[in-house]
Amino acid sequence: MIRYVSYGIFLRGLTDDTFKMDSMIKLFRNLSLSTLFLSLVGCATPPRTVDATIPLVNTTTFVSSESVSPRYWDALNNDSRTQFASQDYHVLLAPAYFSALGTRCRQLTFLLDDVPVGTRTACANSSSSTKSQWFLTKPLTNEQSLVSLK
Repeated sequence: MIRYVSYGIFLRGLTDDTFKMDSMIKLFRNLSLSTLFLSLVGCATPPRTVDATIPLVNTTTFVSSESVSPRYWDALNNDSRTQFASQDYHVLLAPAYFSALGTRCRQLTFLLDDVPVGTRTACANSSSSTKSQWFLTKPLTNEQSLVSLK
């Protein structure tokens, strides 16, 4: 009789453990399926549409490129020139470089009575250094003043 009772308690304990294991497996399976379903739903929905309320660029501050007077082209084409005088300004020339577009460019610093009043970039229409047509590029920031060569 004692054996039967202890054996019954053992079987009941075993069945309780098996029941706990089955419920754990079902719980894990349900959580896995739920996670998979939510992941698939998240990947299937398009992202939300975002509308900017503040413009990133103020297009009214930019001016179109303007041509440099042909009388200054020789000075700009000559790499040994570091300065020249225009009608209104004394202009300092930085060394020539090639822009990302492949055009030959030089930075110009405009002086009025030996005081810098602005900086602009001039680029040639062709990459050859003989008689290229030059133009002043658009200012990239508001800090660049709109001085020009007349």
